[in-house]
Amino acid sequence: MSQFAVRAAACALALAMAGVLTPAHAQSRYTLTTLKTASNLPAQPLRIDSQGNVVGGAPFAFGTGNLTQGKIGVRVVGTWGMEYRQAPSRWPAGSVASVSPTRSGKLWGVPAAVSPDGSKFALGLDVYAMATGKLWGPAAMPSLPDVQGTQVSSIELPGLHALLDDGSLLLNYTLNAPSGLRRGLGLWQGSTHGTSLFEQAGGGIHGEALVSPTVALGWTRLPDDRALHGTVWFNGEQRVFDTRTDASTEPLRANSQGMILMCQRPLTAPTPAYLDGGRPVISINLQTVEVAPLNAGDAVSARGLNERGIVVGASGPVVKVSQLSGQPTPCSDTTPLTSRAIIWQDGQTQDLNAWVAARGLTLPAGSVLAEAIDINANNSILAVLRSANGSLSHVRLNAEP
Repeated sequence: MSQFAVRAAACALALAMAGVLTPAHAQSRYTLTTLKTASNLPAQPLRIDSQGNVVGGAPFAFGTGNLTQGKIGVRVVGTWGMEYRQAPSRWPAGSVASVSPTRSGKLWGVPAAVSPDGSKFALGLDVYAMATGKLWGPAAMPSLPDVQGTQVSSIELPGLHALLDDGSLLLNYTLNAPSGLRRGLGLWQGSTHGTSLFEQAGGGIHGEALVSPTVALGWTRLPDDRALHGTVWFNGEQRVFDTRTDASTEPLRANSQGMILMCQRPLTAPTPAYLDGGRPVISINLQTVEVAPLNAGDAVSARGLNERGIVVGASGPVVKVSQLSGQPTPCSDTTPLTSRAIIWQDGQTQDLNAWVAARGLTLPAGSVLAEAIDINANNSILAVLRSANGSLSHVRLNAEP
C-alpha cells in the first residue's frame, strides 16, 4: 500500500470513529416549501438540520430612519423608511406550501457556524442556543489554558461546520511566543474551557470543520510550499492525508463514514483555494473522485454532504470570483443566475430538477432549481429556486417516505 493510501486510510478511520453510521433509506416523493422573508428581502439560509428546520439569517425590521441608496439589506423608500437587518433565524420544519422565519432573541447578524442539529449557532466568537439564548463566548479569554503566559494575537472562526451539537467550537489562533509566531487549532467548550488541539511554529495551519471534540479537518502548508495539504487532527495528532505537490486540497466538511468533501485546484490557479480554478472532489475508500459538472467545460460547486454520502451543489457556465458579489466560498465558480442544481451519488452527477421530478415534485411553471445549498440525513434539501422572470428565492425540498 502506498504512503498516500496509508495516510488516507488513517484519516478515514479517524473520521469514522468520530460518529455513528446512519442506515440509508429511499424517498418515494418530494414536496416543496417556500422560505418566506419580510418584504421579500434577500435572506441567507445556511443549513438544514436532521428534522428539516432551516437555520440562517433572515431580514427583520430594525427601525425607521434616513436610508441611503445601495445599503445592503435595506428597502429604500425615498430618503426615509423602514430599515431591515439580518438576524439569526429558523424556518420551522413541515411539508407546507410556505413558512416564515422565527427570530432568535434580539440578536442581529448572520450566523458564522451552525451545529448539525440546528440547535446552536455561532455569532462572532459567541455561541448561542436557538431556544435559550447565549451559552458562552471565548472572545474575552486572554489565552489558552495550556499556553498561559503567551499572548494570543488573533482568534478566527473557520466557517459553517466548526460547531458541534454540544456547543464545542473550533477556532484558529495565532500566538506571539518568545520563539516567534505559533499557529494552532483551539477547541472551546465553555467560557472558561479552551484547549489546544494542535499547534506548530512556522508554515500554515487552518482548521475548517469539527467532526467531533477530538477530530478536526483542514489544511497545512509548509513555509516553502505553495500547496495546501488536506489534513485531519485526531486526538492531538496531525495526519496529512494529501501530500501531492501539483495541486492544493482544501477540505470543507466530512461525514462519519470517512467521506470528505474538498476543493481541489492545480497550482496554476490563484491562491488561496477559494479563488477561481477549484473543483469539488470527494475522498472515499482511499480514492479521490471528482464531482463532475452536468456539461463538459462548465463549472461545478458543491457545499452539501450528508451521512449517506450524497453531495449537492450547482453546475453551470464558469463565472469568475471577480464577477460575484459577496465573500466567495471554495469552488464557487457558478452563480444561481445561470446554473442548475445538482445531486451527486455513487460517482454520478445528476440534475436535481430531474431527480425531484422523478419523485413526484412539479416545480412552478418556468422555474428551475438553480443551486442546492445543503442536504440532511433524510435527504431533504435546502435550495435556490430561479423563477421564470429570473428572480431568486430559497426553498426546502421535503423528502417524504
